This record gives sequence, C-alpha cells and structure tokens, in this order.
Amino acid sequence: MRLNNDDRSVHVNELTIGEAMFHLHEVTQYSVMFSPEKYNAGSVTVGLMTDEVHGIVAQEIIAGATIISPVTDYEYGCCQGEIKDPFGHNWMIECKIPASPDWKG
Repeated sequence: MRLNNDDRSVHVNELTIGEAMFHLHEVTQYSVMFSPEKYNAGSVTVGLMTDEVHGIVAQEIIAGATIISPVTDYEYGCCQGEIKDPFGHNWMIECKIPASPDWKG
C-alpha cells in the first residue's frame, strides 16, 4: 500500500513480507532522521531474503524504485539485485542459490 501527500509524493509505503507488515515513512521536518535523498548518502542497505528476487525487484520498479544493480547470480552463491526506494533507501533483494559442483565457496 502507498499513501500519498497532497502533492502526490510518497508519505508512507506499507510492505508485507510473509506474515510481517511494516511501514516506511517519509522524513519530515519533525523527524530526527536524515533524508538519504537530501544528503545523497545513506547509512544502511536493507537486505531482504526471498525466493522471489526477480519478481520483487520488478514489482518495486513499478512502484517507483530505481535499480542500483540488476539481479545477478554471483559465484559466492547469492542471487542479488539492489534498488533504491522512493525515499532514497537502498535495498538488497537476495536469495541463496545452490552452488555449482566446481564452486569453492
């Protein structure tokens, strides 16, 4: 779910992962947080482990996220894609993949 301000900017994004629901809120003048968008920097990348990496990244792009790095299978055994949400926060959408027989991880 997405709640918009009067100017159509994002006020709250509601996310559900399995049975858990959480909200991401915009930074306002009353917040004690710093906006990654304003300072062009962030302090964290949120990692989300899921079996639906491609689907979730595609869904988030439709919802306004931008791709930082496309979904890729890496030799260390993870499939990962990194996105930036409309608030400027980085997300690593990822899953563990079976290692190939010759992989030395």
